[in-house]
Amino acid sequence: MKLYQQVHGCGPDVLLLHGWGLNSDVWSPLLSTPGGFRLRTLDLPGYGRSSESECLHTLDALSTAVAAGIPGPAVWVGWSLGGLLALHAACRWPDCAPRTCASRRPR
Repeated sequence: MKLYQQVHGCGPDVLLLHGWGLNSDVWSPLLSTPGGFRLRTLDLPGYGRSSESECLHTLDALSTAVAAGIPGPAVWVGWSLGGLLALHAACRWPDCAPRTCASRRPR
C-alpha cells in the first residue's frame, strides 16, 4: 500500500492526520510556517491520493498502516478520525507516538 505524503520544514517530526472523508489538504494553512518542526501530512489509506485497501477499516488497521508509512517516532496530531488514530497509536505504540494531540479542524 502506498500512502501519499508531503514533508515541510526541518526539526522533530509532527504527523498531521486528517478527518473522515477528507485528505491531507486540510492541513495546508499550517504548512507555510512549520516553526522548527518537520510537518508530515499524509492521506490515510483509501483517501485522497493514497491507495485503497478493502481491509483497512478499523482503527487498528489504519493506525498500523500509518505507523508503517513513517520513518520513526513523531508527535501525532489529528482531528476527527485522525484524532482517534493518534490516540489509538499512543496507546498501542508509545515509542512511535510518544506525544499526541486531538484537535479541531485547522483554519
